Amino acid sequence: MRKLLLLTLLASTPALAQEAPPAHSFAFVVGANRGGAQQQELRYAEEDARRLAELLTSLGRFPASNVHLLSAPTRAQFLATTNWVRGRFDDGLNLTQQIDFQYLPGHRWDGAYDPEGILSTLPAIGTCLLGVFAGLLLRNNSVPDQKKVIYLLLSGVGAVLIGFLWGLQFPVIKKIWTSSYVLVAGGFSAMLLGVFHQIVDVWGHRRWATPFIWIGANAITLYFVENIVNYERLAGRLAGGDVSRFFDAHVAAGAGQFIAACLGLLLAIALAGFLYRRKIFLRV
Repeated sequence: MRKLLLLTLLASTPALAQEAPPAHSFAFVVGANRGGAQQQELRYAEEDARRLAELLTSLGRFPASNVHLLSAPTRAQFLATTNWVRGRFDDGLNLTQQIDFQYLPGHRWDGAYDPEGILSTLPAIGTCLLGVFAGLLLRNNSVPDQKKVIYLLLSGVGAVLIGFLWGLQFPVIKKIWTSSYVLVAGGFSAMLLGVFHQIVDVWGHRRWATPFIWIGANAITLYFVENIVNYERLAGRLAGGDVSRFFDAHVAAGAGQFIAACLGLLLAIALAGFLYRRKIFLRV
């Protein structure tokens, strides 16, 4: 007895018992009564495929628009349908998030996915290496400071242009850390580093940068404390409620939240300054 040619290809991200983005499920149901050469023609393959497609939709797991039924398709029709979910970068539909959902153990930052998951870690390493290269340039005493600025600005402009050009094929998406995002973010960072190197190290204007020194000297500590105290939530205790409503009513909508965010930043800076003056540094 010939086997029923009924191919169901499923690509799904079930919600499970955790808070996660809406699941994206796809079903490709193929039925063909006619098989290959010298094979007996089947009677119910196409009808069974139709019924299965209706069942998947009626169960509610698969949106009707995501169920694709192919009855006796040609090879070209089959490939045209399955290609519909290839090369997609939508949230929940891309390869990076699918791999994280299936194979990344433990806690995932974004419910079912993680912006620094399995595949996205590879281009993230590239981001780290760009910072290493910039640091090596700044520490190279054989290169004059003015040339360092020029190198940083030119390389930054080049990286941004290449990144956006590459983004036409591979979009710039921070959430999955695409390689085009690495180039664009690294390029803008290089340009900013060049500007600040010119201001601070070449021109010698350093007093205004003191808070940044405090933060940079204890960045890990501030990040650690944020996960315990939460500066913005603490600021909401001081500038929330009636204070926030006052600014919303007399300044502009959302002004109260903006004030609270600024106060949270000032609290972080104040803590950084206190630790710096007391020479308290957390090192890893």
